[in-house]
Amino acid sequence: MSEQQSLQERTEQPTERRKKDSRKKGQVPRSKELNTMLSLLFGAFGLVIMGGSMSVEFVSLFESALSFDREVAFDDEMIAVRFVGLVVSSLLILTPFLAVMMVGSIVGPIVMGGWSFSLSAMAFKLEKISPAKGIKRVFSAKGLLELFKALFKFVILAATTVFLFGVL
Repeated sequence: MSEQQSLQERTEQPTERRKKDSRKKGQVPRSKELNTMLSLLFGAFGLVIMGGSMSVEFVSLFESALSFDREVAFDDEMIAVRFVGLVVSSLLILTPFLAVMMVGSIVGPIVMGGWSFSLSAMAFKLEKISPAKGIKRVFSAKGLLELFKALFKFVILAATTVFLFGVL
C-alpha cells in the first residue's frame, strides 16, 4: 500500500534500510539550482583568477592567426594545418578554466547527496522513451515553470552583460 502512495502523501520518515536501498539504486537528493549556482560560482572564480592571462594568450593567438603570408592564404593544406594548430592552442588555453568548471559541476551533487555511484541509475529503460509522456512533461505545469526559470536566467544574464559591457 505504501508503494502506491506518492511522495507528497507519505507522512512517516523513511527507514534507514529504505534510505540505503534508495542510495544503492542511485536515488539520492539532487538540486538543479545548487548545481547551477556552484557551476556559475566556480566559473566566475576561474575567470577572476585566470581571465587576465587567458585574454592575453587569446589576443596573442588571434594576432598570430590573422597575420600570415599570401602563399598561406591560397594553400588549402597550410590553412588546415594552421586551423588545427589554432584549435589545439585554444583548447590548451581553455583547459584550466574548463577543469575549474568541471570541478564545480562535480562538487554540487556531492554536496547535496554525497558520493553515490550506481549502475542501475544509468541502465537503459525503454519506458523512459515515450513521445507522449515527453510531450506531457514539456507542457506540464512543471515544464512551463522550468521554461520560465530558464527565460528568467537568460534575461538576468543578458542584463548583466549589457550592464558590464554597455552593448546595445
